[in-house]
Amino acid sequence: MIRITDLPSDKSISHRALIFASLLPGRRVLHGSHFGEDVLSTIRCFKAFGVAITVHDTEIIVESRGWQQFVEPREALDAGNSGTTARLLMGICAALPFKVTISGDASLSKRPMRRVAEPLILMGADITLSNDGCLPAVILGQKLHSIDYKLPVASAQLKSALLLAAFVGGVSIIVHEPARTRNHTELFLSTVGAEIEQVGITTWFNPQAEYQFANEYSIPGDASSAAYWVVWASLADGVILELDNVGLNPSRLSYVQVLKEMGADIVTASKNSANKTERIGSIMVRSSKLHGITVSAESIADIIDEIPILALAAGFADGETCFNAVEELRVKESNRLEAITELLKTIGVTNNIDGNDLHITGAKVWHGGIIHTYHDHRIAMCAEIAAILIDADFDIDDVNCIAVSYPNFFEHLRQINEGSRVIK
Repeated sequence: MIRITDLPSDKSISHRALIFASLLPGRRVLHGSHFGEDVLSTIRCFKAFGVAITVHDTEIIVESRGWQQFVEPREALDAGNSGTTARLLMGICAALPFKVTISGDASLSKRPMRRVAEPLILMGADITLSNDGCLPAVILGQKLHSIDYKLPVASAQLKSALLLAAFVGGVSIIVHEPARTRNHTELFLSTVGAEIEQVGITTWFNPQAEYQFANEYSIPGDASSAAYWVVWASLADGVILELDNVGLNPSRLSYVQVLKEMGADIVTASKNSANKTERIGSIMVRSSKLHGITVSAESIADIIDEIPILALAAGFADGETCFNAVEELRVKESNRLEAITELLKTIGVTNNIDGNDLHITGAKVWHGGIIHTYHDHRIAMCAEIAAILIDADFDIDDVNCIAVSYPNFFEHLRQINEGSRVIK
């Protein structure tokens, strides 16, 4: 059996733990490991507000006087490649009493930000974007007011930006989603003492006079990072894999349900943990034979980050798999939809895009080739998983981008590579 216990700390939870530790006054220790470049972008931005943050191998120490004592940054906040950093900061900065500019790298500067700016402007924010609705965002903080808003797309980042604007601005908000998305921000808000309620796809938030956040917080392993090894173990021959200390938030494990519907043998188990906000436990995977399924539009929001590796799994499954309504993939770190189809065709898997649906027919024979990642960490990791499953030569043009989310990926790749390279 192969066992991995040190997955990188959950990226979504790390961002939010840093945010709440910075927004609320006090000294806090965030326990985790292998923090990726996206998380370091969030740290860099909050340091610019005057928050003292120290990063060690297995912990981050945050010392803050609270958002009421934030200082105006001397220069633009650089979100790097992190959409979570940029969008959640837009919500926070909308309620701060000074001017902030948020910028990003070339990739992030092409991603849509108007969907975040528009509801914040309805709340009273003063936000200016580039002519094409992207970064940089120039935000002049204002006194905000309550809104009742229906999100145009299912997006946890957009929902979180609005909730954080209401939190810092001290106003109520009601948010309706087209489909329910991951709920890490809501769990943090509840933990610090906010009045927040979720019923179906509607979330209500009401501000409180005081908030409290624990002095220590343990961040679980990243469930999305686990997905690459879950798919590898399902496809490889004679493998038993255990991933331990993984976050088991149900909103992050929808990809496990998809793989189970395809025939995967996966078992999750919770364990007692010092983290009372998020479920933590293990994922056990045994090799199995996968078959094609149809993934409905309603399921896409919860698996949007895992679609690349699920698409790879479909390329090795029997029959056809269809992912419906995946247009959001076009505005990720790359045009991820086109990047996925190109990768699959390169390794010999027939697929096509029909409108916003992705159709994949599992192959019987695969081969290597030149893989263009478009500097997208998730495409690069999919290519690496394909390479250890197929006995062929691969030339992957950029693997350094993997450090954005998974800095110890190649340590685990070496560990996995000692297992099975043979597809059943």
